[in-house]
Amino acid sequence: ASPFFHGFQADAEYRLGRWERADYWARVDKRRAALTDDPRLRVLLPLWESIAPMLRGRFDEAYRIQRADFAAFDLDFEDFPAVVVAWAALVPALAGDCDRVVPHLERIFPRDNLDRAARDANRNRDFTRAAHVLAWCRQGRAETALDDALLAAMEEDFLGRPEVGLTSTDWFTAAVTASMRGEADLAVARFERAVALGWRSLNVHAHEPTWAELRRDPRVKPLLQKVREDIEEQRRLAQQRDTEWDPIEWHRQQRVAPAGS
Repeated sequence: ASPFFHGFQADAEYRLGRWERADYWARVDKRRAALTDDPRLRVLLPLWESIAPMLRGRFDEAYRIQRADFAAFDLDFEDFPAVVVAWAALVPALAGDCDRVVPHLERIFPRDNLDRAARDANRNRDFTRAAHVLAWCRQGRAETALDDALLAAMEEDFLGRPEVGLTSTDWFTAAVTASMRGEADLAVARFERAVALGWRSLNVHAHEPTWAELRRDPRVKPLLQKVREDIEEQRRLAQQRDTEWDPIEWHRQQRVAPAGS
């Protein structure tokens, strides 16, 4: 099977909080990376193993895995395209090593072109979290003026888009931006819109510090409970599906099947 099939499977399991199953696909891809001659896959596949502990809030563990993989494959952030740096850099940042990744993130979100940076941040899921984490890192480094400029540009870009085309992810992104700018009421209202439109990505954002204040808001707790209940129902349906056709069991059988069978 294509490694991108593995990636899609892992992503689906992350969203349902089925971590052991997600880890299975990450391990498969790490083994493939050691065997492939494709430079794209040698770069991409090792990174996926650190994702599950990061999403579970185990930032130090995720960073240890990433550092070991970088050493084993002789990689650094300069070896990746911007879209990969944007999410790979989350691991060191959330583990507290902002100094290592801020220069790389600043190349994605340049100081001298905040309009473009805001468009990239708001309209590409891989860039969105990186922009928020960059702002969060800068807050810790007391660079509040520049941090506010990036978030303000993201806000202006969001307000300039037709509301009819906005997705649940767009509303969640805008809610986090508002929360980081200290606009609690606006953040809650936007998060309500996100949930109403079907936002259920709690498991892949649950431990991110960029919206910790919003999560603590009493008005948000009933919304989070609804999201958790819906995710639990999705887990139940996925487990039912697995009894009919389990992708992991299918993959294991493919690995041991004789050639040509």
